[in-house]
Amino acid sequence: EWKDYAIDQGRGMSAFSIFRNSSTRPAYTVFKFAPGTHRLGDYVLGSGGNLIKRGRTLAEVLSIFERKLKLVSR
Repeated sequence: EWKDYAIDQGRGMSAFSIFRNSSTRPAYTVFKFAPGTHRLGDYVLGSGGNLIKRGRTLAEVLSIFERKLKLVSR
């Protein structure tokens, strides 16, 4: 379902965005904040400007997806 991705970084955070195709907004973005710099947790999952899940670990944040995520090609 996901065709493209982008990695960005800013002051005290990194973002991994997932796209259905490269000409649209990201379907999901995972933000990683420097430890102790964000009151909502070190990881945040967002979509369309809305916060979906926050947590201290990446596994905790990605747990909202029903299926296990897997690599389909390299």
